[in-house]
Amino acid sequence: MDAAADLFVSHGYDGASMEIIAEAADVSRQTIYNQFESKEALFRAIIDNLADEFLAPLAKASRRVSVRETLIAFAEHTLDLLVQPKFVGLYRLTLTETTRFPDFGPSVYEAGALRAQETVALYLREQAQSGNLELADPFLAAGQFMALVGRDTELKALFGVESHLSSQEIRRRAKAGVDVFLKAYGTRGVVLPSRVPKTARRSLRLR
Repeated sequence: MDAAADLFVSHGYDGASMEIIAEAADVSRQTIYNQFESKEALFRAIIDNLADEFLAPLAKASRRVSVRETLIAFAEHTLDLLVQPKFVGLYRLTLTETTRFPDFGPSVYEAGALRAQETVALYLREQAQSGNLELADPFLAAGQFMALVGRDTELKALFGVESHLSSQEIRRRAKAGVDVFLKAYGTRGVVLPSRVPKTARRSLRLR
């Protein structure tokens, strides 16, 4: 899968044939087909694997850690991945191929973005049931959270404006996005810093 991901990014979807992938991975083509029924299935598996990587902080989240700190850790992890060349390359490739193969986009979206939003929504629902958040639509709130935290960075990475973020900048953006989100959905049990970052205050004035 690592070899395939690199080749998809460097050669394009059509250019990365199963033969080339098998050669790069030092396996037979039949070995690949034993695991993946088609090239699309292999690509979808790569996206699914990338989603696993994105969602790792939530999968490891402890109930002893506050909602704010859990969301900040997840946001920092997400921001770091959004500027990684592998993510940017696969994202650009998916957008290109969707115009040529209409069924390709929905399949990749289901394996990646949709799965991620559903997983975040599940976490938010659990926190709402525990009294830590107040929200009526966890899926909608999950989409809003992901947009608050990563959309600007994602667009800058896709357009080549940003290819690296310092740990300090990642932390700043993560905290700002999470605190704006908790201003909307947090309960009295959610402790926010006494000073909301300027970026978060600006966002709040626009709500």
